[in-house]
Amino acid sequence: MGIRLVMAVALMGTLGLGCDHVDEGTPDAPDSCAPVDDGNECTTDGCDGDLPNHTPRTGASCTGGGTCSAAGACSTNGVCGDGTRSGAEACDDHNTTPLDGCGPTCANEPTEVEPNEDGTPTEGSTTDPLGNDFDATAVANANANMARVPLDVGLGDAAVLAALQPAGDEDVFAVTNSSALTQSVRFDVWNRQATFGYGASCGILLDVGMNIRDATGAVLASNDDRNASNDRCPGLDYDLAPGQRVYVHIVEFGDNMPAQAYGITMHPTPR
Repeated sequence: MGIRLVMAVALMGTLGLGCDHVDEGTPDAPDSCAPVDDGNECTTDGCDGDLPNHTPRTGASCTGGGTCSAAGACSTNGVCGDGTRSGAEACDDHNTTPLDGCGPTCANEPTEVEPNEDGTPTEGSTTDPLGNDFDATAVANANANMARVPLDVGLGDAAVLAALQPAGDEDVFAVTNSSALTQSVRFDVWNRQATFGYGASCGILLDVGMNIRDATGAVLASNDDRNASNDRCPGLDYDLAPGQRVYVHIVEFGDNMPAQAYGITMHPTPR
């Protein structure tokens, strides 16, 4: 019986039954990883420890003259917002948010060109909330500035960065519709100062009004506040017919205080 018990124990030891790896006296060999080819030219196939991984080749060239994005995709036509400038993009800042310098279509957002009113800013009063610097000279200046501030709603969303400075300054922007369809355009003004920005209430510190005018100065539409209690920036909707040009006229309420760091967005929808 004693001999059989010793032989059984020896056999179990040989089979490794019930034995802890630590007790073997020999450390386990490290697990090995073989990189897996995912067939994507915009990733590097490698290992993360003992697991295969695929690292994006951000900025590398890919087939068709495109560029690899941070998402590991080949962009040949320019994917706005992927953080990689490609195709016809003039910029790409990882987002499609307007009024941050790089617009929703990855085009550089223009800054107003002065003078863009009558050239002689004159302070007004609360009795003249529509401004007092819009005339034929303001129209001529706005038309001349279109080369540098091309606001054409026929091409899609647009935005412009601006300020009303000094006190009494007013801004006039020429906006056209080059498309063959009527465009229903949403115009909004935003406070670009810290803690505000696109899509946020302007609060009560920035109080400006917006007039849509024709070349004769006639007011076609006007708005002062989106919400008089907590959002004193204007917003309104206006339909532009094919080939039509209008003038967006921005005035600080009272026309006697500067208004720094504001922006206008224009969102057209074909009808």
